[in-house]
Amino acid sequence: MTRPAPRLVSAIGVTLAALGVVGAAGLPWGEHTLAVSRDLGGGVGEFLTTGWSGRLILGPLWLPNRLVVFAAGIVCWCCWLRAIGVGRIPAALPILFALYGVAHAGAMVFLFSGGPRARVGPGAPLAVLAFVAMLVLIARDLVVTPGGRRGGRADGPRRS
Repeated sequence: MTRPAPRLVSAIGVTLAALGVVGAAGLPWGEHTLAVSRDLGGGVGEFLTTGWSGRLILGPLWLPNRLVVFAAGIVCWCCWLRAIGVGRIPAALPILFALYGVAHAGAMVFLFSGGPRARVGPGAPLAVLAFVAMLVLIARDLVVTPGGRRGGRADGPRRS
């Protein structure tokens, strides 16, 4: 019985992790309490952030949390293209998008766990774990497949 190619196994695992990111996007990433201005009625407002709503603000950049789900899709797509041998997708591309997902969701965990007015939810930590799993699977694929060749053999099959 033949074993499946390491890239195929990685692509399947990355697909499952990407589905985990989509599921985590529907969960609460965090809640925060803010004072509402008098122009809007005053008082205190509670806001729930998920992977589909909310954004990470870095100076002038507003990065919607949906970009995390988009990044998971790109990682999955790249891994499948590499597994079936379509095009020449460099291994750095899915790694970079997975690192973006870790950074974005990790920043949300950091921000929501930093004060009495904020509370971290289960979604962002699960998204971070799913992206870390993607990185492990991609790294495993790179280690198991020497030289980037399919089938795990550096010299290829021998024929007599």
